[in-house]
Amino acid sequence: MKNKVCAYLLTIVLFFCSIPIPIYAIQEETVSIHSVEEYYEFAKACTLDSWSEGKTVLLEADLEFSNINEMMAIPYFKGIFDGKGHTISGLVIGYDGSAQGMFRYIGEGGVVKNLNVTATITPQGSMSTVGGIVGENKGTISNCSFIGVVKGNSLVGGIAGENKEEGIIANCRASGIVHGNHYIGGITGRNSGIIENCINKANINISTEEITLNLEYLNLENLRSTENTTDITDIGGIAGYSTGWIESCTNNGKVGYQHVGYNVGGITGRQNGYVNNCVNYGTIYGRKDIGGINGQMEPYQTLLFSESTLTKLDEQLDELQRRIDKLIDDTDNYSDTVTGRLSDMHSHVENARDSVDIMLDQVQNVVNADTDTLNELSDRISDTIDKMVPVSMELTTATERMEAAIRQLRSAADELGDASELSQDGLRHVNRALDEMEDAQTDFEAAAAPMEKAGEEFSNAFSAFSDALKLLQDGGPTEEIEEKVTQGTDALLQGLDALSVAGKSIRAGMEDIGDALSAIQDAVPYFKDSKHPIGNALKDAEDSLHEIYRMSSSMSEASAGLERALQDLAEKEGLSFAKLDEEFDISKNTLSDSVGEISDILNFVNTTVANGNSRIGDDIQAVSDQLFEITDTIREAFEEPEEEDERVEDISYEDTGEQIDGKAAFCTNYGVIEGDVNVGGITGSMAVEYDFDPEDDIKTEGDFSRDFIYQTRAVIRNCKNEGEVIAKKNSVGGIVGNMDIGSVIDCYAYGSITSLSGRYTGGIAGYSRADIRHSYAKCSLSGNDYVGGIAGLGENILNCLSLVKIEESGEYTGAVAGKAEGTLDGNYFISETLAGLDGISYTAQAEPIKYSDLLVLEGVPEEFKKFRLVFQTEDAIIYETNFSYGSDLSNIELPEIPEQEGSYGKWEEIDYSNMVFDTFVNAVYENKITALESAQKREELPVILVEGSFGENDRLSLNIADIDVSGIEGKDQLLETWHLQIPEDGNGPHRIQYLVPLDSKNVRIEYQTENGWEKVDAKIDGKYVIWESDGTEFVFRSIEVFSYLPFILAAGIIIVILFVVIIVRKKKLSKKKAKDKEEGNEEKETDTKKTEKEGLKNGK
Repeated sequence: MKNKVCAYLLTIVLFFCSIPIPIYAIQEETVSIHSVEEYYEFAKACTLDSWSEGKTVLLEADLEFSNINEMMAIPYFKGIFDGKGHTISGLVIGYDGSAQGMFRYIGEGGVVKNLNVTATITPQGSMSTVGGIVGENKGTISNCSFIGVVKGNSLVGGIAGENKEEGIIANCRASGIVHGNHYIGGITGRNSGIIENCINKANINISTEEITLNLEYLNLENLRSTENTTDITDIGGIAGYSTGWIESCTNNGKVGYQHVGYNVGGITGRQNGYVNNCVNYGTIYGRKDIGGINGQMEPYQTLLFSESTLTKLDEQLDELQRRIDKLIDDTDNYSDTVTGRLSDMHSHVENARDSVDIMLDQVQNVVNADTDTLNELSDRISDTIDKMVPVSMELTTATERMEAAIRQLRSAADELGDASELSQDGLRHVNRALDEMEDAQTDFEAAAAPMEKAGEEFSNAFSAFSDALKLLQDGGPTEEIEEKVTQGTDALLQGLDALSVAGKSIRAGMEDIGDALSAIQDAVPYFKDSKHPIGNALKDAEDSLHEIYRMSSSMSEASAGLERALQDLAEKEGLSFAKLDEEFDISKNTLSDSVGEISDILNFVNTTVANGNSRIGDDIQAVSDQLFEITDTIREAFEEPEEEDERVEDISYEDTGEQIDGKAAFCTNYGVIEGDVNVGGITGSMAVEYDFDPEDDIKTEGDFSRDFIYQTRAVIRNCKNEGEVIAKKNSVGGIVGNMDIGSVIDCYAYGSITSLSGRYTGGIAGYSRADIRHSYAKCSLSGNDYVGGIAGLGENILNCLSLVKIEESGEYTGAVAGKAEGTLDGNYFISETLAGLDGISYTAQAEPIKYSDLLVLEGVPEEFKKFRLVFQTEDAIIYETNFSYGSDLSNIELPEIPEQEGSYGKWEEIDYSNMVFDTFVNAVYENKITALESAQKREELPVILVEGSFGENDRLSLNIADIDVSGIEGKDQLLETWHLQIPEDGNGPHRIQYLVPLDSKNVRIEYQTENGWEKVDAKIDGKYVIWESDGTEFVFRSIEVFSYLPFILAAGIIIVILFVVIIVRKKKLSKKKAKDKEEGNEEKETDTKKTEKEGLKNGK
């Protein structure tokens, strides 16, 4: 690595001194680009890999591609491209293929510099190796910027999709949006080279595309691969995954999405290289292994093979053969018997060597076979627990959304109040929907416990499999390994049973949701035209239920698919481990027999010819000595060890500051870091992965043998966190969340560290099974069990200092550690309420000291010597002041709280006496009260209601005023006079509702002014008189106005009645006259007829 670093530094020096390093002696040529057309000609020429060698390309003008639908990427470039500060904008690259960007490939020795690019890079197809400037970089990119969108599947970066071991990216900037699934970074997706002085302002994976839980995906093959998870992995502000060097880089972009993603960090998502002097300001979100600098620090790994005893034996036999040959030469003049026996000795040595060779081959085959078996075991367990994450997350989300939907709809239904008969019918449907929704919520809640049980059993399975791996690493007995595998399989089956129970509850909840939707659809027509909030509440509930149903369906299918896949895994034929067969035993016996025969022959020769011949005596002694060494070696090779030989060795504690592999140094985080599990201000997790393959991605030293040491190094040194760190569940720390391996040295943690519902919260490390040395914690802590100033659960804690405030904790709480199981030495703390370790302090191990004594300790950070009182809103600091330890600030004048429209605010209530810790006082805002009512009541209703925007402590002042009847004329009558004061709310006019006295009908409202009483424009609404007032304090009176209207109405009614009577009477008279007249006419006609008749009679 040191040679690699020296080479990188030399390359940088040569580049910045403008000394080209041509790969071949090719004559240099300069190409100038002035237009889009010339750019296209240049791009086409680069389809030939050798065309750009030795050429310098100068961009002489800004180029705009916005009117071109899709641009051709530059296929391959290894010359010098100087943008001269110009901008290429409007690029759109969206066709199929991997390695996409403005450049597809920059070859070794290629240089791109002084270039600005604005583009949209969203290829189709495999969507792999996608960058804003280049897909794959083996050259040098310097002083370049990218603004735009880069989107792909894997290996996606704002500057380069992948920066190879030969690649250098220096002084570059990225802004915009970068999105993908695996290996995603603001500068590069994966880095094996050098990244220096780069700044990322791009937001990375801040939105999540819907992740479909494809049942076809849930099979054993896909369960084995981390990269094939449905979730996203390895996301970083600078690099998604880095095995190289990242120096002096800054991330300002937001990285990740809440509760989604593994290995998410402000600088790297995952790394085992070198990260130095980097800073993160961005907010970092994710699910597991989330850190301000690195999401996960894998240790730098070296596999040291020791000299195999069998190899040693082979070499010793060679030496024995040499010594026997010398003995034969020196006894050449002796009898044929002696010569023959010595020749037999030579044959036995050859037989012994053949036996050793056979055994070496067998050992090689067994080790390879066991490695394959171990890898298969690792594959089987590699995502079993993680595959439950989408299901459990959606279950939690569904329950929360259901609860919110019920609350909203219930509130709207309660507000419906006095409804019409039609609304009451609709309300019955609403209540039926609410009942079904509550049943669904109960079902989802019932699924939570077995889902949690399944997770615990899968964790037990994982632990058993991990123990099996460790036994195999340490050369443990096969029987114990197989026993652990059996335990893991049993736990897996129990988890499956629990998962099945959870699935049934989820499906029952789906049925209830269907019934609730039906009830809501029945209710909607009743409130379709209503302006009441219940109309919107029904629509929102319907939308939420549809979404919850979709989630439930996805959960149900995924749960069933997961059951099938895990059942397949559990029922698969058990693992078997290779053993040395009969041939090995035969060879071992042959070896022993051959050595025995050699010893017998040596004794014969010694007895026969050695006496009196010192030279032959020396030869025999040399052969004998070598035989003793061989015998010891054979015994060493085949004896069973009394204790297990520890194969893994963590050498992180040996770090002196000079080593660079597997290290993060001098880095600072200021951003908010939030995740579910394993969350740290610097690093989420420091752990070795259980993918044990000595030939895969591990540095090896020495020749292959059966004996080896697996060395690891992961170091965080001189790093500082000042950001807020939040975990939903377990393992959260100011520096590192989960620390299975490695060392934290000379680190500083400030800010607040919170676990919302989990264990293991620590100022430096939440959960640590490794070394923490010379580190300082001054932070507030909150969690359940295992809360400690340095570590929630720690092992080796040395020479550390804590000054912490524990806001909330359960069992195992301490100023140094909640619990520690290793070496504690030289740790001190400041606290008036806490003990060092689970309620007990230990001299020189976890010991309290006075604050005055702390001030004189060597190396105490300045932050321990000053304290801050900060008044802040959600997005701004309003006022800040410093104070000394133990100050009494009870008389401090609180700053004015900023106003927020529609809300009233107040400062949190705290005790300002005996201030011993940094204190942040937050502004608390609540919705303003929209109406105040008077204390005076009439028929249990308030006499006065005033509408406005009031605070929590605002009150109306309503008092009876002096009686003044001036200006009241005629028969008008004074009802009452009031003095009203309305709290100042900055709004106006206010709407005032006044409840008139009983039986008062026609009421006039008058205000008292300098000029006397003036009438107010008011209207009557039911029992209330309503008007608007600009003032906030006034005297008003209510007057019942005398009205002649009742008398007029009465007179009118009488007149109408008289009129009706007269009309009726006249009609009756008219009818009578008509009748009399008719009767008179009839009588007259009768008389006429009678007269005529008599006249006729007389005429005759």
